Amino acid sequence: MSITLLEYFADRADAIHADAFRGIRTLADWQRQRAVLHRQYLHSLGLERMPESVDPGTRDHGSLRGDGYTARKVSFRLGAPDCWGSGIVFYPDPLPAPRNPAVLYLCGHSNFGIVEYHPHALMWARRGYVCLIIDTIRQTDNPGMHHALSRNARSELVSMGYTAAGGEFLNCLGGLNVLCSLPEVDPARVGATGLSGGGAHCFFLAIADERVAAVASSCGVANLPYTLRNRNFTSNCDCMYWFNPYQRDTAEFGALIAPRPLLLAHANGDYLFTPGENADLADGMRRVYDLYGCADKCRLFMFDGPHSYQPVSVQAINDWFDRHLAGRTMPRGELRGPELGERQCSIFNGDHPVPDRLDILPELLTPPRSFPIPDTLEELAALKRRVMAALEERVFHDVVASTEKLALEQIHEWRLSPSGPYPVTTKFRGTLGGMELWITRHQPAADAKDVLVYVCERDEDDVTALSSLPLGGGRVELVTVEPRAAGLNAYNRAWETNLLKAGLYVGVSPVTLWIKDLKELFAHFAATGAFAGKNVYLYGARDAGTAALYYALMDDSVSGVIIRDIHHTHRVGGYIPGILKVLDVEQALGLLAPRVIGLDTHEWEFGFWAYRLYDRLGIGDRFVHTHAMAHTLGRIFER
Repeated sequence: MSITLLEYFADRADAIHADAFRGIRTLADWQRQRAVLHRQYLHSLGLERMPESVDPGTRDHGSLRGDGYTARKVSFRLGAPDCWGSGIVFYPDPLPAPRNPAVLYLCGHSNFGIVEYHPHALMWARRGYVCLIIDTIRQTDNPGMHHALSRNARSELVSMGYTAAGGEFLNCLGGLNVLCSLPEVDPARVGATGLSGGGAHCFFLAIADERVAAVASSCGVANLPYTLRNRNFTSNCDCMYWFNPYQRDTAEFGALIAPRPLLLAHANGDYLFTPGENADLADGMRRVYDLYGCADKCRLFMFDGPHSYQPVSVQAINDWFDRHLAGRTMPRGELRGPELGERQCSIFNGDHPVPDRLDILPELLTPPRSFPIPDTLEELAALKRRVMAALEERVFHDVVASTEKLALEQIHEWRLSPSGPYPVTTKFRGTLGGMELWITRHQPAADAKDVLVYVCERDEDDVTALSSLPLGGGRVELVTVEPRAAGLNAYNRAWETNLLKAGLYVGVSPVTLWIKDLKELFAHFAATGAFAGKNVYLYGARDAGTAALYYALMDDSVSGVIIRDIHHTHRVGGYIPGILKVLDVEQALGLLAPRVIGLDTHEWEFGFWAYRLYDRLGIGDRFVHTHAMAHTLGRIFER
């Protein structure tokens, strides 16, 4: 029996975990890989590159004073146009020195971050640290999008390659820029810490930015195979994960923090994590710390309790920063209860800056891609080479690098009436990565000059219709493919958003799964010579049509693609992780030129970029756009 789609994703996570640090045996090996991993990490956050550390444009919004502290309420730029973050800088009163160690405190999940978590900032100030505490991009007055897939909303973020982890990284980076710019702060002694979401965000920030001299994450870092195998991702927020086009283990990216001090504080009763998860993660990262000769700088501190701070964990974090930031034991600080109210903690008082485009941060990070329409086939070939290189590296890594192999067995061969369009029918069962796929060959009586490969996603309506048509005067072989997680093994659409999330964390979606199925199937048919000397066309509807389109882009042996009801953009369907960072459906269709395209869609404006390209190249007759698939098929196979 076939495993489920979620089980497959969990198996992929296990394989990624087992393959982590391949080829890394010495410090020199690691140092050669660091730049590649850092670049891949930024892409996994949805960023093209590391934002430059520019003037954060800090604005003052008032001051506070109390027992042992003074404070400035500030706003700052996130590093995206007209996007603002908010926070409060707490200073020791009196200041111990001209330049002091500092802590960037990152709030966990709550509606009013600073209101709930400000006691921690006060504690740090009273201990002699300058502490900046910031709201997340969705807390208090900030209008950013933080929960999306975790609220069964905005599935297009999968194709956009956006996760709230990337948005929060920019927010944290803005806060770090503020903290490092303060004259009262020693920029060489800045640490980052937080609980839950804040525990994830300080970890993510430290991976990318070496200005974080030490990090202490509390109850915040998920380990990929555990979070998928035990379904922890269904309870965690989007901001706890990057999307994973390069299929990297958490420990591989986390090890980029080495040799800087890293403390992971985790509660043994935390409902968002499972036993062994944190120890396994720490052990993985410690492999790199060992190469630097400083394994003691990567520490796991387990404590009794639920998903929260406990006095012993607060003390462990204090001791960690005293040792690695202050360089000495600082005054003991008491973590007290709330001392400031909502009005005192509010930076914008309900009236955020204008303009503040934080609400469209995903769109700012994924602007629509466009390309000049080529005038010649040579220009088209050059454009396709560039685009395909980007797709293969950043989007279809799993398809290109996959080691999964198709196993195919023939179930039966039927001999039907010779007067029918397909007198010989053969059925095969395939297995790939523990999942089933089914293939049926319908062979005509006459020698076939063409083959139509139909990728069946949800139902057999088209199979019934196609198998009754004498396509091409009875000289077209029909091959139906029920790919993995489709047809009778289809996943439950009611759980689609959660499954998209799970796939995102291993760089896979149902569409990319089907592209890989076609890759393996065509390799099999090439090896057996089944399609030798024939024109092979791919046919698909909806998301299966999207899979057919992208597989054809990868395989020049495909003569054309015939698609019904394909989504006109990856923002509304045909979700592929990060595809919109490279191109959209319009351009993908055009890059098929000069091969045949058949479209059955009621949107006449659909395919404008592609149609204009075909027309400009003088091959407009190969772009067939109708409102009836029978008409489209007739025009293609009766050419």
